[in-house]
Amino acid sequence: MANFVVSVEKVQTTFTVGGVNTVNLSKSQDETQCVPFYTMRFTADQTNNRTAQFCRLVMIDNGGTPAVQVHWTPSGATIGDITVDIFVVEYGSNVTVQSGTTAVTGTSATPAITAVTLANAFIVTTQDWNDGASSSADWEDSFMQASFNSTIEIAFERRAGGHPDWDVTWYVVESDGTDFTTEYVEFSWSGTDQGPTTAGTITAVTLAKAFLICTYECDEIDDDMDNAIVNMALTATTTLTWYRNHGGSPTQTGTIGVWVVKTSGTEFSVERFAKDVNGATTNTQAITAIDQAKAILISNQNVAGGCWPINSYTATNVIDNLQHSLIFTSTTEVTLQRFFTDTLDGTNNNVRFEVVEFELIVAGAASLTMAPYQAHNMR
Repeated sequence: MANFVVSVEKVQTTFTVGGVNTVNLSKSQDETQCVPFYTMRFTADQTNNRTAQFCRLVMIDNGGTPAVQVHWTPSGATIGDITVDIFVVEYGSNVTVQSGTTAVTGTSATPAITAVTLANAFIVTTQDWNDGASSSADWEDSFMQASFNSTIEIAFERRAGGHPDWDVTWYVVESDGTDFTTEYVEFSWSGTDQGPTTAGTITAVTLAKAFLICTYECDEIDDDMDNAIVNMALTATTTLTWYRNHGGSPTQTGTIGVWVVKTSGTEFSVERFAKDVNGATTNTQAITAIDQAKAILISNQNVAGGCWPINSYTATNVIDNLQHSLIFTSTTEVTLQRFFTDTLDGTNNNVRFEVVEFELIVAGAASLTMAPYQAHNMR
């Protein structure tokens, strides 16, 4: 097996109103080989506006400097401010990164891609609202599942095709087979199903050498997030488990797709956690010591960005109490932050996340010739 990550960089940006922020990177990355992973939190009070819960991240060449462009375009006036924490992973030449931006205006969209080997590939998605005709959205309009239709086509699906419309910036990451492989599993839940429930079995993995990438769709038509939110975890070497905890008698259904990204070598190591956050704005989790220049945080939630945990339903659903950002505050600690406004709303919930630490490609190593850096916009 061969190392496949050149660099990892952590950056942050804040918004007080919707718009586009550009954040320059500092490691001379090839932006066409970069993929962003993010979490976000509100820093001011927030109502249940689903268009505010997502950001779209685009890798660009900013006048010769690699950068990540962050789009946050919520509707409505009462949306709160946000902080976005981003890990940018730069892949080596033994990994192919394809990317693009697709407008999803109906229930589905199917952009074409260059042919990939499905057992070596996964998709990362980010999205932002682009529909001036709507001031809000139901969860069935908002949650977007991504999958491969075939080796040359990807699919985005949601349960309702009304407002709002979304722009989805996507990244297809494909190994050459020498560094990681993937397994895709899809499952559904319905009605009053509760977790934890075994989602399905997978080919046996080493738990410290596998992480999850998840996307999701559901038909929740109101703002009851406890009905719509599902968490995902790798709980045994062959077992995926989902978690849902609603407070009523819902009739909704949902489908979640999971890529298990795995290695048999030393290319990366993984540690996973389930952190209870009870009545506090800031929580911390001790971790095994890592090198922050090599590690990222991935939350096992039902969208590609942001953290959507809930393990207890007590009253109304205020999103700012539930959505967490995840950052390293030392080599042995992760801090989870949210804007916590009301002890009745989302007080007790559980954040599931993974710490992924990569072994980086060593410059000049005989085993790998790096692709030359290119300065052009990937879009």
